[in-house]
Amino acid sequence: MTSHETPRVSTGGPSGRDTAAANGRAAIRANSHVTLHYRMAVLVDGEERELVNTFEAAPATLQMGVGQWSPDLEQRLLGLAEGATLDVAIPAAEAYGEHNPELVYTLDREQLEEQCGSELVYAPGEPVELQFMGELPVRGILTRCDDDSAVVDFNHPLAGRDMRLNVAVIGIL
Repeated sequence: MTSHETPRVSTGGPSGRDTAAANGRAAIRANSHVTLHYRMAVLVDGEERELVNTFEAAPATLQMGVGQWSPDLEQRLLGLAEGATLDVAIPAAEAYGEHNPELVYTLDREQLEEQCGSELVYAPGEPVELQFMGELPVRGILTRCDDDSAVVDFNHPLAGRDMRLNVAVIGIL
């Protein structure tokens, strides 16, 4: 399925999402607690790379509307009934957004150590937390670090990645 195809949704009935109300089953709302199995993968060079898969483990619980998933991912769950499944490809812009180069900062190594401590070992891929001009701390990923400078990416780690989401809704409160 490409990102432009209609997602496959099944609720066990002939009319898709509308069967939830007709059959008296709960449907996911903006503030629901949802128990579900899910598989999330990113597309890298045309291949799916699995990030998480609960289908062969304990199910997950998701509180809608509190930022556990991006709003666009949560939007795809709204209206699904208990027993529904969803399989959808999601373009980066509708998942965690496009990668924004304006959120990639180069700092002097001295600035990094002032904020994070000189005793830490700085390696690419490590999360760092920085505070700019009295603002709340912001978490980013160190992408490069040498004796003189450091590059920190403040984009969401999944920004710029097309995704595939598979969901099986178990229960809704």
